[in-house]
Amino acid sequence: MTDPDEEPQEPEHKTIIVDASNGGTVAIGEGARATHVEAGATYIENQTVIQEAQVVSNPDPQRLSLPFLKNDRFVGREDLLAELHALLSQDPPRPLGLAGLGGIGKTQLAVEYAYRHKTYYPDGIFWFNAAGSAVDWQKALTELALSLGLRVADPGSSDYQLRLVAELAGYLNQHSRTLLVLDNVEDPAWLTAARVQAFIPAALACRVLFTTRLHKPGLPFAWLGVGMLPEAEALDLLLKSESRKVVRNLIHPEHSAACELCALLGYHPLALEVAGAYLERFPSISLPGYLKRMQEEGGLSTIDDT
Repeated sequence: MTDPDEEPQEPEHKTIIVDASNGGTVAIGEGARATHVEAGATYIENQTVIQEAQVVSNPDPQRLSLPFLKNDRFVGREDLLAELHALLSQDPPRPLGLAGLGGIGKTQLAVEYAYRHKTYYPDGIFWFNAAGSAVDWQKALTELALSLGLRVADPGSSDYQLRLVAELAGYLNQHSRTLLVLDNVEDPAWLTAARVQAFIPAALACRVLFTTRLHKPGLPFAWLGVGMLPEAEALDLLLKSESRKVVRNLIHPEHSAACELCALLGYHPLALEVAGAYLERFPSISLPGYLKRMQEEGGLSTIDDT
């Protein structure tokens, strides 16, 4: 029988990060059970840890429709958030692309921005995952139209969804204080054409924010690059647990090991999130001991960035 007071045994650990942007199974740590990516499970969206993936209901009258809860442990990126808001506030509006490598924090940055500035968009904030096919887009846009109460005649007709999407485009053009977020856009050029008939995101009168790994400066968008974290912000993410916060002090005996660990992980937000969660779970592990093990194992084992 297990002693309830016994400290959890430290498992063999090796940081492994896989791309689960399109769903599937995520395995972190040798010997760890695989976690299926779904609501209520540990969720990695475009290689960005979002804590617990839970659907947030639409809290009228704000019309805030986001697939993630606010991350109360979000750290840093203050300059990026300020620049993001300044660019989205410009008139006439231009779609704004958050561009960067997988796992760099684009999705989490968009989520944080939406929660912080929801009052700036009284007509609503609406989000959909744009990584799918044109058929997936049509379905998601149809669902959004219906959630807004939009209706068209003859719902049994073959062009029912297309007519609803056209109604949605008209609605967004009439409600310019709306923010539409398209996450995981594989090709930003899609936003300049009617991937779904009568719906061209770049031509909408509302504000449009999208995340992508592909930066195409020749397109008529505003762009904001999302890079690695500065050391101070990386330390905040690595040492996020209450028991580790004291290590941020420059004179703490484990501070230098924490800095070396951030460098070893390349100041990569997802890698730091994973390492920080592990250190929070096992508070008895010393930073120098963890650093030594990571050095022996090669640090960040893999990021599938295809």
